[in-house]
Amino acid sequence: MKYLPTSPRDWWQFTGRIFRFYRSTEVPSGLKVGVVALCLAYLLLPLDLLPDFIPFLGQLDDISVIGLIHLGITGWASKRYSLDGGVRSDGLPPESATRSPRTVDVPHESV
Repeated sequence: MKYLPTSPRDWWQFTGRIFRFYRSTEVPSGLKVGVVALCLAYLLLPLDLLPDFIPFLGQLDDISVIGLIHLGITGWASKRYSLDGGVRSDGLPPESATRSPRTVDVPHESV
């Protein structure tokens, strides 16, 4: 998995991206609530990769899955929204910068 953080700097950037994901006004609130609900559901449901009664490994499993959920969603969101300093990861401007609130799309016909 080439997107997993490997160095301390990568982990620091990943943590910052999670905070920017939740603080961003571009990311829809429903997406943020959905991620939190998914993480809570994994914690509360009795289905785990490793059962919680196994000391340390059961809790490490929960933390790992929640981290992977956030790794996937923040990676996707950084491509769609500007989580990394106002620029999307593909170099294009964020979606909110390409449309003005005064812009009106009107269908037209060529003559």
